Amino acid sequence: MNNKKNLRILYILLVVLVVFWVAASFFRRQPALKKESDFLARYRNALALEDAGNIDGALRAYMALGSDAGKKDDATHVKLHGAFLLFIRNRGDDRNRAIDIYTSVARDGDVSSPYRASSLANLAYMLQIAFAADTVDPLLAYLTRSEPYASLYVDAGEKPIPFIRALFKEAEELSPTALAKFGIVSLDVVSYLDGAED
Repeated sequence: MNNKKNLRILYILLVVLVVFWVAASFFRRQPALKKESDFLARYRNALALEDAGNIDGALRAYMALGSDAGKKDDATHVKLHGAFLLFIRNRGDDRNRAIDIYTSVARDGDVSSPYRASSLANLAYMLQIAFAADTVDPLLAYLTRSEPYASLYVDAGEKPIPFIRALFKEAEELSPTALAKFGIVSLDVVSYLDGAED
């Protein structure tokens, strides 16, 4: 029993480390704008609000920016950042709204492959964090009510970890990234350690 508890603690620490890495590496990249613009100034303001701990203000700023972005990738970048903050805030239906954003970006063929892959990887990490906190079931129920996620969940034996791994795999196939690779490997390690305990 103590080994299971230690494994869960290790798993939670690993997930937290990955979340900080994701936030530091992906979301701190600024939209690809050539010169200072009103959009970029407002984006920096949203980052400053977030850095100051004003999640509600940052969310409002990011959501307003999405409709003002000149490029599709800039709008997508801001949407994904907003989805991440919705997940972190976790008030009311915030996490379901985050799922909606991630899935809409993932299926939008007009969005570049790296952003679509990032959306899937971030969705997988969101589920991984919820799994570690024993709060994944309502999110899985919400996500798997539609395709392609319902079929992917069935193909994963209706088990959270194989399903989350499949999302990382989909992201990796769409646009190879260290983030998706790390997610796959981390789940493989956890599965191995969990199997070694039995």
